[in-house]
Amino acid sequence: MSQESGYRRRLAAVMFTDMVGYSTLANRNEREALKLLDEHNALLRPLFATHAGVEVNTTGDGFHVEFTSALDAVRCAIDIQKTLHERNRASTDGRAATSRLRAVHSTVVHKSRSDRIFSFTDECALQSEH
Repeated sequence: MSQESGYRRRLAAVMFTDMVGYSTLANRNEREALKLLDEHNALLRPLFATHAGVEVNTTGDGFHVEFTSALDAVRCAIDIQKTLHERNRASTDGRAATSRLRAVHSTVVHKSRSDRIFSFTDECALQSEH
C-alpha cells in the first residue's frame, strides 16, 4: 500500500481498553455510570500522554491508543492497573473502576491526514484485567 493511495502503513503498538461492567451499571444507574466513566477517563488520559500514547478513538467506555513502542504500551498498561487498583482501594462509594486492557504490536494503516486506524494485523498481544 503506497503513500500515494492516501493511506500510510507503519508498525505500532495499539492498546484497547474497556471498562468492565459499564453497560450493566449504565442500565441500573446511568448518572452513576457517567460519573464513574468521567473519573475513569480522567485517570487514564494523563497516563497515555506520560507513555507517549496518542488517543486514536474512544468507544464510549473504552479507548484505542497508539504507541510507537510496545514497551511504552506495556508500561502504560501497568500504570493503568496500578492507578485503578489504588483508586478502588481508596474508594468509599463502593464503585470499582475496572478495565480490560489489550495491547497488540502490529502493522497499522492510517488514512492520510487522519489519526484514525483503518486496519491492523496482530503480531503479538498482551491482555490484562484489573
